[in-house]
Amino acid sequence: MTVKINASVLGIEEPIEVKENIKNMKRVLNVQMLIDKYDKVDTDKDTEDVYQQYLQNQLKTQELVESFTLDILGLKGKKYQNKYEELTLEDATDLMQQIATKIMHIDTSSEESQDAQKSDTESDAPVHQKSGENTDPE
Repeated sequence: MTVKINASVLGIEEPIEVKENIKNMKRVLNVQMLIDKYDKVDTDKDTEDVYQQYLQNQLKTQELVESFTLDILGLKGKKYQNKYEELTLEDATDLMQQIATKIMHIDTSSEESQDAQKSDTESDAPVHQKSGENTDPE
């Protein structure tokens, strides 16, 4: 089986099919573990050292995500590397997340629904009632 990845941000009109196999699942998990590792910074060190470590880790993360994305999509060569490097951080992150969630069969619709509900309750807008609920204080 395959999943279809929308790579239009890279100028590719047709979806790219990526195999749903153990190899690609391992690749997704590996890149996620490395990103998590690079997010950690030893705060017991001098402030300058911590900042330098943070910058090095951010660079490693960006290079890792770029390599993972282009490789798993089967996009080789400078043409796609240059297109990737022109992406915004948001577009690059969204593309990587699309790949990971589809290969791992992670349903993001419930998360989006929860985020929407959370923003509704945090805003000043009135909360909509479910049909059948009666909250009139008669």
